[in-house]
Amino acid sequence: MNSLLINNLKIQLYLTHLLNIDQQQKRKRGRKAHRWFVRSWIVQREQYGHSHQLLPHLQEHDLDSYRYNLRVDHAIFNEILQRITPRISRQDTNWRKALEPGLRLAITLRFMATGEAYKSMALNLYRLIIVFIVLLSSKTRFTIVIDPGISWYCCGRFVMLSFHHRSAFGRLSCYYLDCRTVFGQPRIPPCNEYNECHTTITVRTPIAIR
Repeated sequence: MNSLLINNLKIQLYLTHLLNIDQQQKRKRGRKAHRWFVRSWIVQREQYGHSHQLLPHLQEHDLDSYRYNLRVDHAIFNEILQRITPRISRQDTNWRKALEPGLRLAITLRFMATGEAYKSMALNLYRLIIVFIVLLSSKTRFTIVIDPGISWYCCGRFVMLSFHHRSAFGRLSCYYLDCRTVFGQPRIPPCNEYNECHTTITVRTPIAIR
């Protein structure tokens, strides 16, 4: 009797071992091979990307197209960049080099200006980091104080200040807001890259948002 129980236990252990081996092999077959950490064409963004090639060229030879591309001129872009650089800077890692703050800002402004999809902007070699920048700005909970009489341009979900009002820029701590949350307006269709956004909202009283 004892020998029969021992034989049954051996058989059960052997079958369990075979079952475990079979499951491990199935997991290995179903596991997708990791091909790369960063795609090769993204690594070459400094050679072919808009931010490193097109924007510097427009800055030197066509200022109107530069402003049309980002909806701000180069001086305002640098001023915004100087103010938000400490908040959006990241450190390099052993795996990859962090995106510079200027590139992150250019991505966000371009997204706000056009309402483009994330995937299509990634093909422009901007590097897909837009969602993180937008969420980072939302979690930071900026304090915004706006002077009266400033025009805001609504592009999709976001509201962007018309930065040619230089007198008000000294009190501005953030460069975009959510149109539905701030003004209680319905969502406005996003602007595309061929048509200027003519929808404006004028702030008639100072607004403080926390």
